[in-house]
Amino acid sequence: MPAEVRQWFSDNALNSVYAAAPTVFSKVDKAVLIGYKIREPMEFSAVVKKANGTVEIGKNDWWGSIIVDAQENPVGLIVRKFGNDPSVPILFSGVALAGKISELLATDTIIFDDFFRAWYQEIDGQIVALEPTSRKILLGKLTTAEFLVQRSKIAENTVHTDSFFPEKPAQINPWGDLSPVQIGILFCVILLLGTVSFSWLKWEQTVEEKRGGGTPTSFRTTWSK
Repeated sequence: MPAEVRQWFSDNALNSVYAAAPTVFSKVDKAVLIGYKIREPMEFSAVVKKANGTVEIGKNDWWGSIIVDAQENPVGLIVRKFGNDPSVPILFSGVALAGKISELLATDTIIFDDFFRAWYQEIDGQIVALEPTSRKILLGKLTTAEFLVQRSKIAENTVHTDSFFPEKPAQINPWGDLSPVQIGILFCVILLLGTVSFSWLKWEQTVEEKRGGGTPTSFRTTWSK
């Protein structure tokens, strides 16, 4: 383990956890939070984009540690990218993912995909999604080669943001929050009003014709002299 990594997790990781606690551990009592500890850091495998634009699974300086409570139960995960890019934020994951990773570390390869903020495990050459974000990209199992092809196709049509999985822009609904039934009723009311208006105009025209014996006043054309 590089000295830089060991020193950061030893000196700064817990302070980062405390700083992020209002968001990441908002429901945890402060007295419990003080008992949190950081386990030995580990380097995760990652989806790495090469210079020629292709991707592969390898190491890319993504290091993380399981956060545990005073009883050594996994409660979260803190992950950081080391190297030459200081702009990459410190990432946190919740208790569910931390528990899974804690169980799988001894036997399986854990893979982090920075582009989608997604987590996978590799079992005997097969890639499996580990959490909800990765399940939006991969359902079931694929070989490593198949997974990388599928993942690259999705990435080509995705705008990278800091969200865990960018959603499509919201479509504007001209009917607002009206249900189909309400839209149908509104359409019938508009049609009824149109029919009543047309019938009224016809009736008015008929009355004018009977009174004046000609074109009703409202429909006469006056030519300028």
